[in-house]
Amino acid sequence: MRVLTGLLGAGATALCLAAPAAADVTPDQVWSDLRSYLETLGYEIEVEETARGGSLTLSGLSVTSDLPEEGGTSEVTLGTLILEDRGDGTVEVILPEMLPIDTIVRPTGEQPVEIGLHYTSQGGEMIVSGTPEDMRYSYSAASAALDLVRLVAEGREVPRSEASARIEMGQTDSETRVTTADGMRGYSQSSSIEDLAYDITLTDPETGGSGAFSGRFVDVTTTSGSEVPEDASGEDIAALVGAGFVSELAFRHEGSEGTFSFTEPAAPGPEGTAPGAPQTSSGTSSSTGGTLSGALSDSGFRLETSGTGVAYAMTGGDLPFPISVSAEEMGFSLDLPLAADGRSQDMALGLTLDGLTLSDEIWGVFDPAAVLPRDPATLQIDLAGKVTPLVNVFDPEEMATLEAGDQPPAQLDALTLRNLTLDAAGARVTGEGAFTFDNTDLQSFDGMPRPEGQVELRVQGANALLDRLIEMGLMTNEDAMGARMMMSMFGVAGSEPDSLSSRIEVNGQGQVFTNGQRIR
Repeated sequence: MRVLTGLLGAGATALCLAAPAAADVTPDQVWSDLRSYLETLGYEIEVEETARGGSLTLSGLSVTSDLPEEGGTSEVTLGTLILEDRGDGTVEVILPEMLPIDTIVRPTGEQPVEIGLHYTSQGGEMIVSGTPEDMRYSYSAASAALDLVRLVAEGREVPRSEASARIEMGQTDSETRVTTADGMRGYSQSSSIEDLAYDITLTDPETGGSGAFSGRFVDVTTTSGSEVPEDASGEDIAALVGAGFVSELAFRHEGSEGTFSFTEPAAPGPEGTAPGAPQTSSGTSSSTGGTLSGALSDSGFRLETSGTGVAYAMTGGDLPFPISVSAEEMGFSLDLPLAADGRSQDMALGLTLDGLTLSDEIWGVFDPAAVLPRDPATLQIDLAGKVTPLVNVFDPEEMATLEAGDQPPAQLDALTLRNLTLDAAGARVTGEGAFTFDNTDLQSFDGMPRPEGQVELRVQGANALLDRLIEMGLMTNEDAMGARMMMSMFGVAGSEPDSLSSRIEVNGQGQVFTNGQRIR
């Protein structure tokens, strides 16, 4: 129901601004507003409308859109929806216990792909209230499920034994608000799902290979919002974003678990011999929580993801033994500007891998004698900077020059290392620094823009790590001696035992210094 809720919520805006202000909405206002919104975005609507008393029945609702770059069309058809006037200024969207959702994708020059879904719910109710300028959708269901019931690809109907998918949801609640003001349609939604489970199986009938995925998320919550220009065309994404389109989404869960398995077909044996046996690998995953969020606007694109208490285990296949990996926290973030308007704009990149633990089986491959400390490892990278975008990512022609290698995507103007931390195998490296880049000087550093700035690095436990690598036979004494000489050249001894620090600086003339000593 969340897909349908989002569709109705995003489309329910104020077409009837000329109507007298009143603290209620009618079925006609709800539907005409949704239709107007979809048509503004470039969708073609086909539907049979039947008005009877205080209700409006929508039969055979079909929404068609063009695929990018004249790649064909995509059509989604829903079952029957009824908009019922409740007599108190609100409208109920009556959904059948089983709502069919059929999609046909018709790529240019290729056979169409057909996907049939059934959405079922128990105790589902959607109420629309407010005014034409400020509509509010409230939806709740005791349980719901989404099933793949039909799949046609390459002119062949794929049987359920080869492709099946089911998503089950526990208690589901959502609140959606749609407003219209100053030429913009505002959309905001919050929802919660008590429990979300999935079960997917796929089989290749020609090779016999297969895959299966199942799992669940606990206490799922989402928030989203967008601002859409009323007079912009959805067929031109660049114009839509340039006119003020903004979209944000945040997803959160309080725990997850999953299983997966893959079966690879038997490899053919040497000529005249029987093929080998199929190989099956399987594994599990779990976490104590996680988040995913993103945003898109004319100012840029942002993506953030994180997980806590993450654990993975896998066995079988080409693996010689079972393996497992866990981490207290894993995270990634990316913030990039998109507007190619000649301005230098902010960017950021972050990576967190905290409390990483490998199973003894993995350690045993390269350290069977347990010479290295097996304490949990940590990697943290936090970068910020300035870049000048050179390509409009929404312009197909400009993207074609990028794919051809004729144009770099952006110009790097400045880079700041806000934090570097690497703690593993008994050694620790930390650092921070900042550089600017002169893109008019590509000679000083052989085609790279000339940097100016400095970076500070600190190392703890490097000599002890070299001694352990020698003990393990992974490094000779001569190799270790060369490494120690390099460290003495580029570092100075710290206040703690087996520690050193280094400051690397590049000045405005392209000269390079290490701890005040010029090396270039």
